[in-house]
Amino acid sequence: MAAVSHPGTERNDNEDACVTHRESDQCGLVAVADGVSSYEGGEVASQRATEVVVRFFKEQGPGVATMKRLVRAVQQANIEIYDTAVVVPQLRTMCTTLTALVLDRGEALAAHVGDSRLYLIREGQILQLTKDHTVAAERASASLGLMSKERLRNHPDRCVLTRSVDANSSWESIASRANWCRMMFSSCAAMACITPWTRASFREWWRIWMRRAVVARSSMPPTASAHSIT
Repeated sequence: MAAVSHPGTERNDNEDACVTHRESDQCGLVAVADGVSSYEGGEVASQRATEVVVRFFKEQGPGVATMKRLVRAVQQANIEIYDTAVVVPQLRTMCTTLTALVLDRGEALAAHVGDSRLYLIREGQILQLTKDHTVAAERASASLGLMSKERLRNHPDRCVLTRSVDANSSWESIASRANWCRMMFSSCAAMACITPWTRASFREWWRIWMRRAVVARSSMPPTASAHSIT
């Protein structure tokens, strides 16, 4: 498992955060968050979200069901971001995306809020597993496929989030606002949690980032398939 963050090509400040946690040879967690730059404290929100997810996931221990550990960790991240925003007035509007992936004994479990994407790379094929929680993506979905990928990529609202981890979401509502996924994972595949930047497609910049993206690999036998998060 590996993690790296880069500000991209359009700004100097980096408000992304990414972490990994290897619990054992069979279980590990990777998470990426992208603080919303249009509000104060985006970098604080993303850093806090990833740190809390890992910390709380570890605190629960392997005796708790893996999906339950992930759900509780995401909820705790939202609680601590909320508490920080209440105490520090300058951070009341801070918010961040969050995508977390757990690989556990051949099973992949994921949580997704915002537009930090989860991809499956296998046998030369790249599949985006998550759907962006953005105004543009929701309009594209409502258009029943009539909006082209090029128009969606250049849409003025492509970065305007409709869901995020923030001070306006209670710990109860984050469980329903997030998307959750469970799938089988194989040794011939790789998972990547990526925060997209610029208007380049994933395929265009994967060649540049393939050795530095947030990638998790499994040593389990090559079985089963993946399903998209909706």
